[in-house]
Amino acid sequence: MNRKMWSLVFSVLLLGVFMPRARASVANREVHFKINEPIEVPGRVLNPGRYDLKLASDNGSLAELWNARGSKFYGFYETVPADRSNPSGLKLKLLASENGSPERLSAWFYPGDIQGNQFLYPARANAEPANENCACTPHLSTR
Repeated sequence: MNRKMWSLVFSVLLLGVFMPRARASVANREVHFKINEPIEVPGRVLNPGRYDLKLASDNGSLAELWNARGSKFYGFYETVPADRSNPSGLKLKLLASENGSPERLSAWFYPGDIQGNQFLYPARANAEPANENCACTPHLSTR
C-alpha cells in the first residue's frame, strides 16, 4: 500500500512539472509580453523586460499592468474597444515616436480575437501608426 501511495504522489508531481504554462488567460484577457527596448504606456515608460496586461473590469474599460512576476503594479489604464481584421496570434500595436522618444503601446489583442483594447492617451500632434502587426517587430515578443 505504501508503495502505491508513493507512486501516486510521484506521478502527480511529475504531471505538475511537465504541464505547459499558460501564456494568456481567456477570462480577463491576460497577455504576457516581453520588450527589448523601452516603450511608452499612458503616464510612464516601460524599461526592457517582461510584463502582464489584463482586464480589471468586466466591461473591458479598465486594464492592469504588472511585471511578469506580479510583484510590481504599474497602474490601471482606461481602454476603449479596438478592432483588427486578422485575428491570428497575439498582436501588440505601437504608435510611432516623436523626437527619439519610445514608441507608444497603443493597443493589445488577445490571441484569436478581432476586438482588443486600446489605451487612452492625451492628444498628441503628428502621431502615426508605426506598425499594425507588431508581433513581428524585433523588440516586441510574447513569452
